[in-house]
Amino acid sequence: VLDVPQEGARRLAETIRGAQLTPTEVGTLEEFGATLNRLQSLVGVVAFEALWPDPQRTLRQLRDQTPGVRLVVVYSEGAPRLRLGERLWAIGLFDYFIARSTPPHELGPILRQAYADAVVEAATEEMTGGEHDPTTTRLFRRIRFLQNLGAAFANQWRVEGLMRELQMRLPQLVDFHVMQVLVAE
Repeated sequence: VLDVPQEGARRLAETIRGAQLTPTEVGTLEEFGATLNRLQSLVGVVAFEALWPDPQRTLRQLRDQTPGVRLVVVYSEGAPRLRLGERLWAIGLFDYFIARSTPPHELGPILRQAYADAVVEAATEEMTGGEHDPTTTRLFRRIRFLQNLGAAFANQWRVEGLMRELQMRLPQLVDFHVMQVLVAE
């Protein structure tokens, strides 16, 4: 975890501990990348403010420096940089984009999904050994699709958002004419 403490806001490490997970905190971007590699971490959590002054270049460097790591970027609500973060997320420079105020009970599943995505990707790469025959390629695409679907679901907080994701993505996986979803409290 690389955090930039903010007055009145809970520290990221505290939120992660509240989600029953154990974070390792670092103080600089250089330490962040080095620690992720040294510990062979599959998930890294970084405050958006820590990526300045050039977040796009910084994220590209992090991606190059830490292949296979799922990057979770945490933004502050009301920050004028929110639109920039959304654009950088849309082009794939990081995997999850969540609000600093996300409570531990919501953050935990997101971090667990990020971990699961990284494990699936590593296993898929190991399984294919870099070679892609047609059957393996189809399997790899399905696994990647399910991985992206899980990530899309983890980033939705409302039933309407989940329904929209299902309607957009499910037809790519299965052919159907009617979809029913039971929402249980």
